[in-house]
Amino acid sequence: MALNDDLRYFSYKRRRGQLLIEKGRERRLGNAKKLLNLLKHPVQPGTLWFFSDEKNFCQDQNNRWLAYCPADVPRVPQTKFPQTVMVFSCVSSEGDVMPPYFFEQGLRLNADGYISMLDIVVKPWITRVTNGRPYVFQQDSAPCHTASKTIKWLAANFNDFTAPNVWPPSSSPYLNPMDYFVWGAVERDTNRTSSNTKAELMPKIRSVFAALPRETVARACFRFRRRVEAVIEAEGGYFE
Repeated sequence: MALNDDLRYFSYKRRRGQLLIEKGRERRLGNAKKLLNLLKHPVQPGTLWFFSDEKNFCQDQNNRWLAYCPADVPRVPQTKFPQTVMVFSCVSSEGDVMPPYFFEQGLRLNADGYISMLDIVVKPWITRVTNGRPYVFQQDSAPCHTASKTIKWLAANFNDFTAPNVWPPSSSPYLNPMDYFVWGAVERDTNRTSSNTKAELMPKIRSVFAALPRETVARACFRFRRRVEAVIEAEGGYFE
């Protein structure tokens, strides 16, 4: 109370963030500069960007219950390990949204599985969206993304892509629109109601992806360049 009254201080929850070590900061700064150069000087005019990512969805909604006493609150059955769904998706800088792709339950994604998904699902979708326009495919530095066979496949099949020496390390502050917008927007809706099984959760995820407004997604992607510039201004450190 004294702190509040005398110093006008207030209590705030500590903010969490990825641990940034000096080596990581230097690499993040260098790669951010390369990214900004790509954005300022595209190889071809009118280049589209495609931002991709994977995420595990677990039903973790706010399940508060209004009641007169605890005994009136119904019991919700649950297993020791709740159902999770690993999802891949991709959005374009103009707001196109790829329908979510669901990986098999318990799959440990390796380079072969990732390439197969790119070939069967992602490449056909990007081909339809671009209709011959130049593009850059963004991916992070996950091991299956940076494996030599994956890089070779990307070079042979995609117009252009973010090589491991361009996209900042996985511990980077949020640069990907999938991270700083899409996943949060989807989770916010899927968590409104409970899903006890994977079969219940998957249709919700599909429905929310299908309803994402194109203009809103495009605006989120538009902030990408400013966030890259913010990393440079922060010399590879936190910018939020």
